Amino acid sequence: MAQNVKSGDQKFSLARNDLKMAHIYDVGSKDIQTVMGRYVAIEKMKIALGDRVIDFGCGPGNLDFDIADIVGEEGYVFGFDPLPDCIDVARRKVTEKYVKIVRFELGKAEDVPKSAGTNYDHAVMSCMIHWTRRDEALDQGFMVLGKGGCVGISALPGDVVNPWREIKKRVLSQRSYWQLDSEQGLPHHPTEIELKSDLAKVGFIDIQSEVKTHHLAWADAEALMQWLEASTFDNFIPRGPKNTPENGLAEIEALRQVAREAMKGVFEKEYRVDKTDENDKRIAMDMKVLYVWGYKG
Repeated sequence: MAQNVKSGDQKFSLARNDLKMAHIYDVGSKDIQTVMGRYVAIEKMKIALGDRVIDFGCGPGNLDFDIADIVGEEGYVFGFDPLPDCIDVARRKVTEKYVKIVRFELGKAEDVPKSAGTNYDHAVMSCMIHWTRRDEALDQGFMVLGKGGCVGISALPGDVVNPWREIKKRVLSQRSYWQLDSEQGLPHHPTEIELKSDLAKVGFIDIQSEVKTHHLAWADAEALMQWLEASTFDNFIPRGPKNTPENGLAEIEALRQVAREAMKGVFEKEYRVDKTDENDKRIAMDMKVLYVWGYKG
């Protein structure tokens, strides 16, 4: 029987996402989130021909088409996401090849759409667990899996230095940005120990984990900032106190733009490379990613 797992309070909003951000996220996730998703889904979860797979927080659906190519016409992929624009982008990519294999619906990880059904072989949670109330999301993952089904999670570990979060905190710690809280808008990233404990409390067994280093690259500092904004639903740079008066919002927005340029400058200075393995990409960094997977007994 699934049990509740306590999750920390969150300080962010998903309401700022729009179609433009969804498209930026779509392009960026092909090189970043999809790489992480493919690693957990293929290398660790061993998704195979004929499997039924549910993708929590599918975003624009890039990973789901990769999975659909693996499960084939005998399998099924159900992806859902709380952002209408991401679902719209995902649905537009469903060609005749995938129309009977892949389905996208609007929904939250804490409340799986009823149209999803149950008895899945795999539940994928790639780069999304930190945006959820983990207790409810993991309960839902347990519920929709069939006996022996596998849940697989990729996440940035909360106890490992994150380059862009560290730079954000460093820039916003300057006195001129006192109105912008460096922690506002950032969800809690669970540690390896926390996430494995969460899965065990929910009822999963044979829980395993790995921390793997991925090399990430962007065309330039502006491309990196756009991806950070899109992938955090415009929560990366905070907007100041909630009680900011209406006549103070323009000042806060101007301050945000100054902070944005300052962060770009730091990325350009500290992470610019003359050449990467990827074509025309000049900002590169190594990122440690946490992978955790387990099974429903």
